[in-house]
Amino acid sequence: MVQFCTEGELGKTDSEFTMAQRMEAAMVTPDEMRRFALECLRWSDQTDNPSQRDLMIRVAKSWMHTAAAIDRRLAMGDDLAFPDLRSKLD
Repeated sequence: MVQFCTEGELGKTDSEFTMAQRMEAAMVTPDEMRRFALECLRWSDQTDNPSQRDLMIRVAKSWMHTAAAIDRRLAMGDDLAFPDLRSKLD
């Protein structure tokens, strides 16, 4: 679920938000991932291009696998927080 800032957060710079707040604002839930997958499958049904159809099916599978993996981790009580890996991009 994408969340927007509250009135109290308006005017804050990016550095004033914690990493958890920034990650929470951009988190997509497993249910949303499943909806994205269904949309991809709808698009695959609507195209006459076999290459586009295959691509949409692969993307849908990726969304479904990711949603299932998150559900499994949550069921085991795992924490979904990951370290900030942006420094590895530099």
